[in-house]
Amino acid sequence: MIRVAVIGYTNCLDDNMSLVSKYNEFDVLLVSYMSCTMLAQCALGLDEVFVKAFLKNKPIYVLKSGLEYKRIIDKTVFQMYSVYRRVLQSFGVKFIESAKEIKL
Repeated sequence: MIRVAVIGYTNCLDDNMSLVSKYNEFDVLLVSYMSCTMLAQCALGLDEVFVKAFLKNKPIYVLKSGLEYKRIIDKTVFQMYSVYRRVLQSFGVKFIESAKEIKL
């Protein structure tokens, strides 16, 4: 059973996963909803939960369907948030379609 801490909605978990608090020990951090502000804060190292996961070398997954910036119409602003996403990818954050993709 994979211990998953979730930021956002918890109805995305798979059968082989158990929900745990993001303040306790977890195997994986899953973000099911990521606002534009959170995306920027995580990319800049300002989000406490992300920093904790990075420091403990825990895998971080973000559901693509939960990325708020994908709904931005202005091309310049969209590009700015796309850079933040690429920064997170360079840190090893994986952007996935479904929690079923999470394997340990």
